[in-house]
Amino acid sequence: MTPDDDFRTQLAVERRHPGWQIDRAIQPRTVRPDLRVPAGHYWAVHWELDEPCLVAADLDGLMRQLDQRDSARVAAVREITEARWPGWRVGYSGAGPTGVGGVQVPPGYFYAVGRGLRRWRHRPVIGANLTQLCDRIREAIRPARVLE
Repeated sequence: MTPDDDFRTQLAVERRHPGWQIDRAIQPRTVRPDLRVPAGHYWAVHWELDEPCLVAADLDGLMRQLDQRDSARVAAVREITEARWPGWRVGYSGAGPTGVGGVQVPPGYFYAVGRGLRRWRHRPVIGANLTQLCDRIREAIRPARVLE
């Protein structure tokens, strides 16, 4: 594999997993105080600093780790949000933009839609993480103030 092919593959992995930055350590490298990446290994870091870095010997191994991490993250957000607000359904846009209820969800964002008895009660809300999504759901269900 040429360096250009390797770089294109890294970019493809980043496109598939928004928010993650992929790099390869040519020399042994300390990425964070608690993480040393061996020479020739790939590592991924997420834009949210509380996400742990991932390290693998090849891009396939790193992609498997990213798939597992993303699916666990989505499941956790879905479980917390749907338990707190029954009737709201949570989704994840993944690698490509997603259209939900007339709203365009950017890649890598969570969305939630409130459901009534027969139809959607609220417009979809979008959040980059659990905190932002919950804040926006709270705003959507807050009763409108009446001006007197």
